[in-house]
Amino acid sequence: MNQYAEKRRNFVQPQKKPAKWGVYLLVVALLAEVFYVGHQIGEAGGMKPLIKQWIQQTNEERLKDYDVVKVVVKEGETAWQIQKQLTPQERDLRDALHLSQTLNSKSLGTIKAGDVVYFVAEKEKR
Repeated sequence: MNQYAEKRRNFVQPQKKPAKWGVYLLVVALLAEVFYVGHQIGEAGGMKPLIKQWIQQTNEERLKDYDVVKVVVKEGETAWQIQKQLTPQERDLRDALHLSQTLNSKSLGTIKAGDVVYFVAEKEKR
C-alpha cells in the first residue's frame, strides 16, 4: 500500500451533528408567544395608556418634594430664570421645569409678560 492509501484508510469521517429540533421548536414557540402577546396589547389600546399612567404616578410622587407657586411673568423673564430663583439648590433645572410644564399642561418656552404660570419651588423648611 502506498502512503496515500494508508492516510485515506485512517481518515475518520466527521460526525454529522444531529439537528436540535427541540431548540428550533422552542424558538418558534417563543416567537409565536411574543407576537400573540403583542397583538393582545394592541387590541387593549397598546402601551400608551400604561406609559401615561406610569408618568402621571411618577410626577405625582415627585411633586411631593416641592411646593407649587403661582407666578405672574414679568417683562423679559424666562421660565429658566424663574425656575432657577424658585429652586436654587436644584442641580438639574430640567427636572423641575418638566414638572412645571406638566402642572401647566403647556410648554413654558413661549411664556409672555402677564401670563400666570404655576412653577414648583423648594419646600420651605419648617
